[in-house]
Amino acid sequence: MRKFLLYGFMLSVLCLLQSACRKTLHENVHENLVVPVDHGTLPTSISTVDLEAYINKLYVDLLGREPLAAELSAAVSDFRSASTTVLAKENLVNQLMLSHTFFEQLFIKTSNNVLNGTSKLEITQQGAQFQSLYQSSLANNDQVGANYMLSEYNRVADLYYCDSLYRIGNLSINQFYARFLNNYFYDQINMGSENFVKACFENLFHRAATANELAAGKTMVDGFNAATLFGQSGTGKGDFIQIVVYSNDFYEGMIRGAYLNFLLREPSDTEIHTLQDQLAAHNHDYLFLLKTILASKNYAGF
Repeated sequence: MRKFLLYGFMLSVLCLLQSACRKTLHENVHENLVVPVDHGTLPTSISTVDLEAYINKLYVDLLGREPLAAELSAAVSDFRSASTTVLAKENLVNQLMLSHTFFEQLFIKTSNNVLNGTSKLEITQQGAQFQSLYQSSLANNDQVGANYMLSEYNRVADLYYCDSLYRIGNLSINQFYARFLNNYFYDQINMGSENFVKACFENLFHRAATANELAAGKTMVDGFNAATLFGQSGTGKGDFIQIVVYSNDFYEGMIRGAYLNFLLREPSDTEIHTLQDQLAAHNHDYLFLLKTILASKNYAGF
């Protein structure tokens, strides 16, 4: 009989993640962020005031804090040493996106948007509760109850590690978001198939489901009959989640969400179409999308 000890399990996985090859991490993230160099203005043409404001904004948006004095000074120096302003901005964004803190902040922001700010501590506590209930079910010879508690435990454990696994390239952005939809907390917030489908559309696509989409989604999530959504047939909540996180609407939703988060506005139709084409050419890489926005004149101001 399998026994699942939450803290021991988490510790072992964290140790495994920390032992991952540094070179592999750098290459995985850096390769995805490379775009052609723009032969634009020289970095020396940007005022120090504007440059420091840009660096401060990047630190706050990506790492959740302002840069230390030494970090600010080093960032200014690195910016000035680049060959073009565009390349200098890309280098700064690349550097911050290599930080563990960037992915931790990505988890926090996604949780704020999707799970009402559920924290890693709350996830750990809920996992411990499922572990205890699992052991109690085994002690009472309740195999059905034990299997259910084990399944719930595994779902919260999957959620707990999604940012670390995304960071090292073991999860795609699609799988990252799937774990935010497929867990105990999301079920508690959005009880019932109708609320669940509505929430998924709003959280992923930043729009409401149409009447036909809602009807098909409810039928699929309820699991009694097959339904077709975005041209894909499925039965059950698992099929529904896989269909929505790999849909074209998901990628458009990524663009809308990034604009709302970092530019505080909706993208225009032209911006959506342009970025959709660029995303398709870069294997729908979310980090490429973020760097494109954060290195843009719209965000930086220069």
